[in-house]
Amino acid sequence: MDHTRRQFATSKASLAWIGALTLVAVGPVKASSPPADPSIVVEGQRQTPEEIRRAAREFVRKSGIAQGQTPAARWRVPVCAKIVGLHGKPAELVRAKLEAEAKAAGVPLARPGCYGNLAIVFTDDGAGVARAIGRKDPRRTAGVPLPTLRSIYQSEAPVRWWYAVGESSTSGVSAGTAELPWTGGNAEGGGSVIPSNGNNTLLRHNGSSLVSTLVERGITQATVIVDVEAATGKALDAVAAYVAMVALAEVQPRKDPSPGSILSLFEADSSQIDLSERDRDLLHTLYRLPLDRTALNHRSRLSRGVAAAELADD
Repeated sequence: MDHTRRQFATSKASLAWIGALTLVAVGPVKASSPPADPSIVVEGQRQTPEEIRRAAREFVRKSGIAQGQTPAARWRVPVCAKIVGLHGKPAELVRAKLEAEAKAAGVPLARPGCYGNLAIVFTDDGAGVARAIGRKDPRRTAGVPLPTLRSIYQSEAPVRWWYAVGESSTSGVSAGTAELPWTGGNAEGGGSVIPSNGNNTLLRHNGSSLVSTLVERGITQATVIVDVEAATGKALDAVAAYVAMVALAEVQPRKDPSPGSILSLFEADSSQIDLSERDRDLLHTLYRLPLDRTALNHRSRLSRGVAAAELADD
């Protein structure tokens, strides 16, 4: 397909879980970089095992997965992607890339005809579409922290995304909406000890562990919005790779993404056009983690997984 002449198609589509949206995607997409000149010889010094491990730790840190005190989350239900704003061969390319990376990482995929839980939206107004989704069904953004939601609505980034994440105990009991026992009005003067917004979640555990947190986090829905005008100049297959990465893992946007990751696609000096081997090793490790661990434990395991894969290839 000639990417220099490809145009994103205008589409009017409806998704049951985000409402009817009219989306217009415009702008040419640049072809991928040509193959490297075989006459060019690149010389470099082999990294030591410790340097590889250090680089892996930095790579995981810059991915934003298991950031701070929040453990990693992953899809635990089959992913059913609905693509809006593209149709025909461009849409097929995006879907094929997502499914290929999902299968390689071990991400469960739903069967055709499934109910959508991943929306991939191509539009010329990313911020406007994000706000429209929030107005149409506030439940879809209810779990997104307000600072993050403001950033999503105000950002000028080529791609914005967010997730709905559910928690369950290791015994399989999902978190339920309930008034927490310490917010019931026992404070002096009759008020709650801790203010409640009425949407707290309560998990009951039957057991204890020095290793397990007894809680597992799983992605239940995700929305990825590509602002086509802001992404103009990047090949559609590269954008599809970026979408696949942020759709399959709970990635947090960073101002300094790793130059060895597809997450650096929109950096000025980036030459990345596909998921790197480290990106794939990260996803592969993520989908084999024990979820009932701390964020620190997850970061350590992810780093070891990325480093081990690289050391095995040496």
